[in-house]
Amino acid sequence: MVYNPYEPHRPGPFETSPRAPVRRGADYELAPIGPNRHVDVAHLRRQEWTGRAFLFVLLIFPVVYAIGWDIGWW
Repeated sequence: MVYNPYEPHRPGPFETSPRAPVRRGADYELAPIGPNRHVDVAHLRRQEWTGRAFLFVLLIFPVVYAIGWDIGWW
């Protein structure tokens, strides 16, 4: 028998009760459209700065460090 996650099943030896089926539309609402729509500007700003920090640490810093090591800055 194939396990279907959308249908309740009999509990196994390590389960105390059958798991509630997870439905795709359960408790899901889209943000309201219109002038009252909330956009978290502070969150977007934090994401922007986090992205810049990752770019600096992962791309710019190693390249500058390697060039400086080759030139003899340190």
